[in-house]
Amino acid sequence: MDAITRTRIFNEYEKIYVGILSNMYPAKNSTGFPERNLSVNFAKAYERIAQSKKNAAYTWYEFQFGPENNLHVDAVILNPSEEEMLIIESKRYNNPASKMREVGEDIERIQLFCSEIENENRNGIVRIKVDNYKKVYGVILADVWTETTLKSEICDSYLNGMLEPASPKAFLNKFKDGLGISSVPENVSYFASNLSEIEDTQKYNLVSFMWELK
Repeated sequence: MDAITRTRIFNEYEKIYVGILSNMYPAKNSTGFPERNLSVNFAKAYERIAQSKKNAAYTWYEFQFGPENNLHVDAVILNPSEEEMLIIESKRYNNPASKMREVGEDIERIQLFCSEIENENRNGIVRIKVDNYKKVYGVILADVWTETTLKSEICDSYLNGMLEPASPKAFLNKFKDGLGISSVPENVSYFASNLSEIEDTQKYNLVSFMWELK
């Protein structure tokens, strides 16, 4: 995926949120927005950009895997024309310390999912024809309300990642210990957007990163 396409997808993702939140506030009190909406709206954005390029993209939510079929990733998007597969996990930083640890687990889960699908193919079980997808990406979608110092620092770390992904101030590097990961994914692209134009969501931010698995 080239940088222009990636930017178009995330801009469309932001546009979808602006449209929704300009017309409704889908939460009561301070309960926040269910994280599944992150996956759904990102998939919509990806599919719209794919369609604009006359490609078809296909999304499945809660794709199952695991030795006892007891695990899942939040979404899988396939784009056969571009030979792309995106594996998605979504997270709310409503409790930053615990959620960062979960993001670290999500990174490992995405990598485990890829390994299992490849092993299935080698054993004649073809749920996804992995040879058809030369480019595979992990995507962590998240949102954060900048209501505390730590939440603001998380948001700032994504903004720093947009400017310089390898910077020590970028999210994966800054919070590596909190994520509980031994190594940071390579070829990372960050995205961050504040929905400040909407009165009720001036502290609401979409923050995401993606990386190449192969």
